[in-house]
Amino acid sequence: MPRPPDSVWAHFRRDDTQRRAICKFCHHNMVGLVNRMRVHLGKRCPDCPPSVRLEMLSMDSDGAKKAAVMANGGGGATFLASLDPTSSYKLHSSSTMMNDSAKSKKRKGVFPEHGNSVLSPLDKQDVQSLVARAIFGAGLAVSVIEDPSFARLIQRVAPSIPLSTSLTLTQLDAEFHDLQAQVLSDLNDMASVCVGIESWSFLHNRSVLSCMVYTPQPAMFCLDATREYAHTTTTLFQRMESFVLSIGLDKVSTVVSDVVTSPNMKDATDLLLTKYPHLTVLPSCAHAFDAMMTELLELPVFHSLYTVCTRVSAYFSRNHLHKARFARVAHELNIEDPANATQHAAASGTTTTTATSSSSSSCFFGLVDIPDGHSSAKPPPTSILSCLWAMERYRHVFDVLLAEDFGALDSLDLSLRDQLSNLAWWSSVVQFKTMFAPFVDVLETLESGDFTSLATFYHKFTLLWTHLQSFPVQLSPDVTRIVSKHWATMRHPAMYTAYLLDPRFSPSSLGNEEMNEALTFLKHLSSPALFANLISELTRYTGRCAGVFADDAVWESAKQGSPLQWWKGFLGSSCPHLQTVALRVLCFPASAGISRAKRAKVDAMQIANDKILNEDQAMKAAYVYLNLNLSTTASDDLGANGANKLGTSNGASLCI
Repeated sequence: MPRPPDSVWAHFRRDDTQRRAICKFCHHNMVGLVNRMRVHLGKRCPDCPPSVRLEMLSMDSDGAKKAAVMANGGGGATFLASLDPTSSYKLHSSSTMMNDSAKSKKRKGVFPEHGNSVLSPLDKQDVQSLVARAIFGAGLAVSVIEDPSFARLIQRVAPSIPLSTSLTLTQLDAEFHDLQAQVLSDLNDMASVCVGIESWSFLHNRSVLSCMVYTPQPAMFCLDATREYAHTTTTLFQRMESFVLSIGLDKVSTVVSDVVTSPNMKDATDLLLTKYPHLTVLPSCAHAFDAMMTELLELPVFHSLYTVCTRVSAYFSRNHLHKARFARVAHELNIEDPANATQHAAASGTTTTTATSSSSSSCFFGLVDIPDGHSSAKPPPTSILSCLWAMERYRHVFDVLLAEDFGALDSLDLSLRDQLSNLAWWSSVVQFKTMFAPFVDVLETLESGDFTSLATFYHKFTLLWTHLQSFPVQLSPDVTRIVSKHWATMRHPAMYTAYLLDPRFSPSSLGNEEMNEALTFLKHLSSPALFANLISELTRYTGRCAGVFADDAVWESAKQGSPLQWWKGFLGSSCPHLQTVALRVLCFPASAGISRAKRAKVDAMQIANDKILNEDQAMKAAYVYLNLNLSTTASDDLGANGANKLGTSNGASLCI
């Protein structure tokens, strides 16, 4: 006959599946051992009635004295004082223990109850700051604060936090000033700062002048809404001079701007250089490369090719039935791959909304954002290349649609259908993609992070030039002519110097002319008294045959991390004069502004908050968004794994 259960089980519920016990008073889940259950009721349960606690203590020999104290009128307070010092239940008052014994107990929920909790002023300020940063850092609409679901979330987490659009805008001012102070604090710790100045516009052609600083992490120093002032040479010069003086004339060493495609910016930087000759003015390679791609794609041999692609893309983007048929066939052929689609979209600079799977309602087709032929707007080169890449990827989808009787391509222009069924045309697409592959690689490098060094850009461009020189198919002379013309506007001795001092690359890849220009630039950066020491250290660095530089493991370590971190380590400190110059030159960016993806996100914020934010608030929201997101996308030049995308080929020196 089984032994009857212990009387302590009257105060617990059984959990037979896991052989555990649940206290009926505090709902504590514990192992179903009788001795431990008695200890819990007698010494640890904060909600146990005094009579039950006295009964449990009387059964325990160690608790007999405590039971006698309670029986003699010591009460709950005396009992709590007699508990072990490590017991956390001393914090509960005896009156609470007595009064709660008669109340019905509710099971504890997943979230703690905050109905009566009051945050301290410091905690309240922290929560308000986190909410504001979550909204503006994610680029959300300010109206989300009034959304009922969002309001319930905040009330559940922090019920004492007031929610309103006006308070959120007040917090925007606080976050703006905090980030400004943080950027200024970072600048104060730097001996030399590189500045990138770009002239662009928000939505509705609202002009803005942005000033980026590289320490080396990129940060937005200022977003200047010029309003009714046109970006003339005088206006640009005055604003640029104001930026330089605000940062500190002794700190700013280099200014990067779009001096290639903007004549007014070129004249303004010339005036700045005349007044402050110690500054180094560098061209924005990103803007120059974009202009080169635009001119290349306007060549007749390429223009006729991508015109077909844009018209086919517009055909599918205008008709949801045709788009659904396209998505169905792509899904049946198992062509769509979300990972590959995202990779191609990133390579072409498109946004994540474009890089969706073909199985979704908006099929990924590369160029759904391209305006049709009746629009005067010209698509950017990244969108054109994205379209051509997508056309080649979905070639078999078009083959199936041409053979089907469902009519997906019946309303397509007859000349376009002839092109899609022509093998020669598809061969031209493949040839186009092969030729422009290194161009896309450069665009991906410029768009993938917020900082791309001049050394990385030069390396990519040398690979591009080598590819063109060895391309098996005879290219149009206009291609090499256009590339050579734009390279002449981008090249600068600072580029060769950065390449020379980047430990990921071999100095032997530089030609004699480039090496001489690099040495001249190094002489410009150093004083005459220190130039001899600088050359001595440079000889040991480039020779790679003496001291620590003779070890191959040293150069392999450079490919596994950031060149800046490599120079900051003990290897760089063995060449102190060269280390100072290297840390300065390797911070030179290849672009003067933010990436196209972040600019599109800023425009989306402007649209979402167009009726809520005024001009000043919109600028502050953009400033907060950019500074909260610029440092989160570390590029290859600032973080680890920098050599993964650089390739093993050194490329040829560019003597064009």
